[in-house]
Amino acid sequence: MATIRVHPPAEVACAGQDAASPAWNTQGEGLRQLAIQLIAVDIDGTLVDSQSHIPNANKVALRRAMDAGVEVVLVTGRRFETAAPVATELGLDLPIVVHNGALIRHAITGNVEYHQPLPLHVAAAVLPRILAHQLDPIAHYALEDASMRMWLGPYADPHNAWLRRYVERNAHCVYRVPDLLAAMVAPPTQLMCGGVPERVHPLRDALLEQLRGRMRLLETSYPELGLTFLDIIHPECSKAHAIQRLAAARGLMREQILAIGDNFNDLPMLEYAGTAVVMGNAPPELRKAGFHVTDTNERAGLAKAVERFVG
Repeated sequence: MATIRVHPPAEVACAGQDAASPAWNTQGEGLRQLAIQLIAVDIDGTLVDSQSHIPNANKVALRRAMDAGVEVVLVTGRRFETAAPVATELGLDLPIVVHNGALIRHAITGNVEYHQPLPLHVAAAVLPRILAHQLDPIAHYALEDASMRMWLGPYADPHNAWLRRYVERNAHCVYRVPDLLAAMVAPPTQLMCGGVPERVHPLRDALLEQLRGRMRLLETSYPELGLTFLDIIHPECSKAHAIQRLAAARGLMREQILAIGDNFNDLPMLEYAGTAVVMGNAPPELRKAGFHVTDTNERAGLAKAVERFVG
């Protein structure tokens, strides 16, 4: 199971209520003054099971909610081209928050509601630090035609087996360049790198010490694989900020939002939403954070949460 940490934690201003206080009583069904009008749903570990399949009960629950006039938003760390098929399987043209909040794009039309790339001067400061730790930076560019381009320079570590597999899987959108810094003439949607924790953790610490406040860093760890990944995005981007933007554009209050997630990158979104639900497969620390806890992703816990709080 992957564990995703956010550095620094996202903070979202919430009028009328402390963002750290869920707007419902965990000992009962919860008290809401307003009906739910927007459901923010994480994908991996929440909407889909461990085989990346959407349980039929989840499909039925979300379609029923949308038929009742409730908007559903997918909120994920995935990029658009790997998240859009999930919406297609649901049969819905819904907004998708991708890159952990850096981009909001509609699944079928491709219309963009929001895009906040990493400032170019920050990306230029991050690149040499990644290379100094013998890791390979990859610059992600979300293009207007809904496609993705990934820019990659010469291998800093030619023995990084994960990186070679990643490049092979994404050969259709990976562009090799002789000098990544020189090739980056526009701000990237995000930067990423990955490798063994022994190299990634010192880089993480260096970035947080030297560039804190100029970026948001997400750390995804797979202990069973011995791999850790870093995603670097604009400092004002997070799942919570994206949901706040969507709510403001629709004239919704946070009490009208239901958020469902399973990992620490979902925490700001869960804290922002008026009603927050954590999956039963979430890390123990998150399940004990004071939110409502539903069943696991293997047992359609999302559907049970939607049925309980939306009907």
